[in-house]
Amino acid sequence: MKKVLLIISVLLLTSCRGIENISFFSHAYKARKYLNRSLEEYRIAIKNNPGDKKLIEEYVGILTSIKGEVPAKIEFAIILAEIGLSDESEKILMESLLGDRETTEKYLDSRINEVKSISDRVILYELALKGFPDNGEYWYQLGRLYLGMNNIDGGIKALEKAYINNIKEPELFYYLSNALFQRGNYKEAELYINEGLKIAEDNAELRRLKYALYVKQKKVELAKLEEEKIEQLSKVEKTKEKVTEVLPGITPYKFFYVSKQKQELYIYEISSTGLKTLATIPCSTGKNKGPKIQKGDERTPNGTYLISSKIEGPSLPTKYGIAAYPLNYPNLIDRRLQRDGDGIWLHGTPIARAPYNSEGCVVVNDSDLHKLMEHIVVRKTFVSIGEEDIKIAYEEFKKAMELLKLWKNGWESLDIEKYIAVYDEMFYSGGRDKKQYKAYKENINKKKKQIKVEISDIQILPYGKTPLGNMMLAFFKQKYFSDNFSSTGYKILYLVERESRWYIIGEEML
Repeated sequence: MKKVLLIISVLLLTSCRGIENISFFSHAYKARKYLNRSLEEYRIAIKNNPGDKKLIEEYVGILTSIKGEVPAKIEFAIILAEIGLSDESEKILMESLLGDRETTEKYLDSRINEVKSISDRVILYELALKGFPDNGEYWYQLGRLYLGMNNIDGGIKALEKAYINNIKEPELFYYLSNALFQRGNYKEAELYINEGLKIAEDNAELRRLKYALYVKQKKVELAKLEEEKIEQLSKVEKTKEKVTEVLPGITPYKFFYVSKQKQELYIYEISSTGLKTLATIPCSTGKNKGPKIQKGDERTPNGTYLISSKIEGPSLPTKYGIAAYPLNYPNLIDRRLQRDGDGIWLHGTPIARAPYNSEGCVVVNDSDLHKLMEHIVVRKTFVSIGEEDIKIAYEEFKKAMELLKLWKNGWESLDIEKYIAVYDEMFYSGGRDKKQYKAYKENINKKKKQIKVEISDIQILPYGKTPLGNMMLAFFKQKYFSDNFSSTGYKILYLVERESRWYIIGEEML
């Protein structure tokens, strides 16, 4: 086996020769790349020839040398499960558990977290549950996957197992009772709805499901009582909104946030009461992680982008679903960071798209795109994209609003020092840095007797961390009046944080 490994290593490293002036690390990268490809070829060969013991021994031996005994056994068990040899797969898993239970569990968790394909995730959860049948979280995630694949019976069984193993999330009761409702098991559906309401009495989804259940069963009086509870709950929520005003003076607006880590798109509304999640939708982003750098890198950009237009009908290829919404990538900040490429869209798809499976676009299923379209206003709706979950600090929003006020007042005052004080030292826009921009504005002001600026339809949006600093974006309608000129249009100010204060680092009119 050592000879086999030596020959493979030599061949892999030799394949990297012939290119001059390439570093050792480049060779090592290529060697690993070809080695991973070779291991994948082994997997395919074993699936096609499950009885070839020599082939299996070679694969397990190489994998053991590279990753260790436990990962090698688990990978082999996964292959056996994939080709339908469940008994043999379980036997290998049990051997691994007896040898090192803790490492086996950790490796299974890591494989579950990294796999992208829905069907592969199902196989991994099914395998993991043979070794850890009391893991409620495994059952819960498997049940959700089954339901997502329209395997309702499998979903019901898995979610019931999750419940038995102490998963008491409101979502579990909703998924389980809804699945039972669809199967016509009304009595059991009501039982789980009531269990869910014991821990989340004000859960609107469970209340609505209970109402629908009573309507289906023609239990008129019970349905009426439940409807009254839903109306009362709605009134309570509205009352709470009025009481907990955290962003006074904000005109409500909506935006989308894409979490690359979770492969989810959130529809958010910001109003005087703060941030409200209207819906959560699964999505798929670029095959490669990290911010988009250049054309063809199959990455989805990080930042905040305006939906600039809509494409639909015969002019849109069918693979893009019912509609596509181009984003204004690269924006001013991307261009400054020398990031290129184009054609970044939010679009639909007629097929189920796996996570991390786009060429850089944000992709959602057509059924979900219908939901999004209700909230989209072209050239006014933004899509914010980040690696992790969004973090909204209301104090930062208030600071951004205060900055806009200072900026507006400074502009109207014709006092160049007061005006330029809100601009960052790294400001650059329209081909001018801060010093050049100050001189340009100072020259304009000399020709003015008065300036009046009105701003409305304000949106303050998260932008995320960039090489320039932590950023936000302000978008608004601007009406400009002076003694010799007036204009109306929409403006974007790019804001950067410096020592707990916000400054303008870039601006552009649309």
